[in-house]
Amino acid sequence: ERTAAGGLVAPRINEVLEVSTAAARRPQAQLPPGTRLVAGTASVMTNPRPSTQLVCLHDLSQLLAAAGPSAAAAAPSAPSGAQAASAPAPEPDPAAARRSLFGLVEAHAGGEECAAWVASELPRRLAARLADCSDSAAIKAAVREAYEACDAALIAEAEARGWGGGCGVGLLLVDTCPTPPRAYLASLGAGRAFACCKQDGQAARAVPLGRPHSAADAKEKGRLAKAGATASGGLVCGLPVSRSLGDGAAKRAAPGVLLPTPDVSSFDISAAQRFVLLGSSGAWKGGAAAGETAVQKLSAELARMDARRNEIAAMLSDDSRLALLAAGRVNALQRERDERACEGAVLADLSRSLAGGKQLADPPFALLLVRTLPPDDRAAVALHAASTAAAAA
Repeated sequence: ERTAAGGLVAPRINEVLEVSTAAARRPQAQLPPGTRLVAGTASVMTNPRPSTQLVCLHDLSQLLAAAGPSAAAAAPSAPSGAQAASAPAPEPDPAAARRSLFGLVEAHAGGEECAAWVASELPRRLAARLADCSDSAAIKAAVREAYEACDAALIAEAEARGWGGGCGVGLLLVDTCPTPPRAYLASLGAGRAFACCKQDGQAARAVPLGRPHSAADAKEKGRLAKAGATASGGLVCGLPVSRSLGDGAAKRAAPGVLLPTPDVSSFDISAAQRFVLLGSSGAWKGGAAAGETAVQKLSAELARMDARRNEIAAMLSDDSRLALLAAGRVNALQRERDERACEGAVLADLSRSLAGGKQLADPPFALLLVRTLPPDDRAAVALHAASTAAAAA
């Protein structure tokens, strides 16, 4: 995470900028530019040679700045040919600095090169198309258009480079521009995503975001029937998915069957939304029930982790208590904080559970945890007050 001054901080509880009390009282208050809703991220892959690519971008404006004039080429209205090369760089998009993007890109049918290309190219194209988008409908349309444009570009790139296969993509866009902030989940392929919703005093509840695109899904089965396609052995055009990016040969052989258009859902981020868990297809052999179990386990373990980190922080920040501890004990506490009492360790434990305790999962899978601010975080409390005031107004 980056602070407003540009410094780096560990993405931990209470290490975000606090919304001022004055801002919280204004009816239409919004988060100041430096505030981040994401308190922590973690990922785990069970395959030593992963076919899944990760996307973790905390600030889309940095992506556009790095792309320079080339970002204009990804926008719908960009000029072509020599004009594009000489076009001036687009004006900075202030909203981009308040948007974060996280996701998994899962290769299939030998599409590892395609997945790596998409992980780099799709966020850039999406950031360009999100410029000047503010309302929810426009953002959802921009996400769909970015996927479709990326698919066309990928097919051309794959043909030129001799790549085969394709990939599915699940992306989580966190937008702090509106009050309350809003999250968008775009799903394409066989991966799944679940949001954890937990009210105080209640059990955690898993909310499915999107659906897997395969012949086993009822809606996809109906769509495929209307397109005149049939699934054989659970495969569509010989592939385990019914929507994807890439797979140019299959799309040319059966136009309109394999689609590049994602499902896009959205929800307001409040104190009840604790985290989003994205996983590639191999993690969900138990279907939605596996997601429910994973979310409940993560919710409980993250609460225990927070409590332990608070204990360690209290010991390490108290000079009188530190004076009574041997140097070895202090080092052990620091290692525990960094290696065990963290989101990465909790997610690794979950991956072993989903793999049935096996060292190497079959099939391999990847998980990505995106954790929003806990309700008792200082910034979250101020944010909730601002959102309540805006709703009342």
